[in-house]
Amino acid sequence: MERSEFLRILRERLDGGDRVRGGRGAPPDGRDPLPDPYPPTPASGEARGPRRRPTPRPAFDRFAKALAEVGGQARLVGRTELPEAIAEIALVSDGAIVHELGELGSPVREGLARAGCPVLPVGDPSAGLGITSAILGVAATGSVLLSSAQGHRTTALLPPTHLVLLPGRRLVPGFEELCDLLEEICGEGGRSPSSLVLVTGPSRTSDIEMTPVLGVHGPVRVIVLVMSE
Repeated sequence: MERSEFLRILRERLDGGDRVRGGRGAPPDGRDPLPDPYPPTPASGEARGPRRRPTPRPAFDRFAKALAEVGGQARLVGRTELPEAIAEIALVSDGAIVHELGELGSPVREGLARAGCPVLPVGDPSAGLGITSAILGVAATGSVLLSSAQGHRTTALLPPTHLVLLPGRRLVPGFEELCDLLEEICGEGGRSPSSLVLVTGPSRTSDIEMTPVLGVHGPVRVIVLVMSE
């Protein structure tokens, strides 16, 4: 197909020309388009999910339960308690690498100093702890959304323990709410990230016998500190 013809078809689609074939999103072979709105899934918030609860649980409770089910840990801490919580986690580590944390950098470094845990250069293979922030958390699945704009990706992948700092106001019920906020998130600070990654618990893989193994392609331990306002 000539480039000009390809671009003509693309422009037609973007301009709404596919309405003739059954609506925006309809594939060219005439099959039905994706439903709008999408049906609820287990990753939906409890108010709209397939197992609706009359009174949805607090977001943190659901987040902590979902994360524990995949081998992670979640703790609710106040801002003033953050240095002590970090010190407790860092006590067993010989060194930490740290993402760009903005205003959280000061309490993080205070906690590491209390534990006698040095801050190592990004990518140092001897680091036992990697500390990042997250821009969103999903209560339905225990997932956190990490942005490459916040620092080097190896901080969340290389050390055996990944510590995530998540403001409580950034905890959303389900994937629908996460998707609603993506455009706003990508424009924050005028710096679009090269990647957004959803992380759900420790790295997990299985062999041909379906025996799960943790920590093969990433951290074996994931801890999320959800900070109450």
